[in-house]
Amino acid sequence: MLVLIATALAQAAAFTPPALPARWGLEPSAVAARPLLPTPAQADLPRGMYGYTAALATGRVALGVAPIVAPARSAALLGFPEAHDNATSRLMARLFGVRDIGLGALTMASAHDTTTLRRAYLFNAAIDIADTSMIAIPLIADDGIDEAAWRSVGFALGGCSLWLIGAWWTTR
Repeated sequence: MLVLIATALAQAAAFTPPALPARWGLEPSAVAARPLLPTPAQADLPRGMYGYTAALATGRVALGVAPIVAPARSAALLGFPEAHDNATSRLMARLFGVRDIGLGALTMASAHDTTTLRRAYLFNAAIDIADTSMIAIPLIADDGIDEAAWRSVGFALGGCSLWLIGAWWTTR
C-alpha cells in the first residue's frame, strides 16, 4: 500500500500540465505582470471608463452585501410581504448576495483592457436579463409578490442598461 502511495506521489510531482494557448493570456509571465485589481494608472481604458466601471462594480457589490447583512430590510425595500421573511428566504437572499459580490469583483478584475472589460459588462447584462426572465415566473403565476417582482424587474433592467452602455463604450 505504501508503495502505491509513494508511486502516486512521485507521478503527481513529475506531472507537467499542458501549455495553455498564448491567446488566453494566462501564461505565467502575463498573469504575474497583470494585477488582480488594476489601479486607474495600470488600466488601459479610455478616460472615465475606469471610474464608470468602479461605480458599477461597487453598486453590484453593495447590492450583494445588503441581503447578507440585512436580509429582512432588503426584502422590505423590494416590497416582499413580511410573511415571506423566513430562514429559507434569507438563505436564498444571501446566496444571491454572494453572487452579486462575485460579479462586482469579476468586473473590477476585468478592468485592465477594453476587450476583457466588454466581456464582463456583457456577462453582467446577461445575468440581469436572466434575472428578469426568472422574475416573470411569479408575475405570470400570480404568486402574490407582484410589487416585489416589478421592483426587481426595475433593478434588473436598470442594471442591464448600465452594463450595455458600458459594453457599447468599450467599442468607442
